[in-house]
Amino acid sequence: MLTTISMIAALVMLAAVVVTKILTVELLAAHHRRYARLQDLLNATRGDLRAEMTRHAGVERERRTFEHKRHRLNVRTAHATERIGLYEFDDSCRSAHFDLLTSHLVER
Repeated sequence: MLTTISMIAALVMLAAVVVTKILTVELLAAHHRRYARLQDLLNATRGDLRAEMTRHAGVERERRTFEHKRHRLNVRTAHATERIGLYEFDDSCRSAHFDLLTSHLVER
C-alpha cells in the first residue's frame, strides 16, 4: 500500500510540474504577444514623432527665411529713406544757399 501511495504522490507531483510548466509557457507567450504589440505601438509613435519633427523643421526654416527677408526689406527701406532724406537736405541746402545769394543781390 505504501508503494501505491508513493506512486500516486509521485504522479500528482509530476502532474503539478506539468501544469506549472504549461501555465508558465502560456504566461510567457502572452507576455511576448503583449511586448510585440507594445513594440509596434512604439515604432508607430516614433514614426509619427519623426514626421512631426520634419514638419516642424520645415516650418522653422520657413519662419527664419521670412524673418530674414523682412529684415532685408527693412534695411532697404531704411537706406531708401536715408537717401530721400539726403536728397531733401541737399535740396533745402541749395534752396537756402540760393535764397542767401538772392537776398544778398537784392540788398545791393
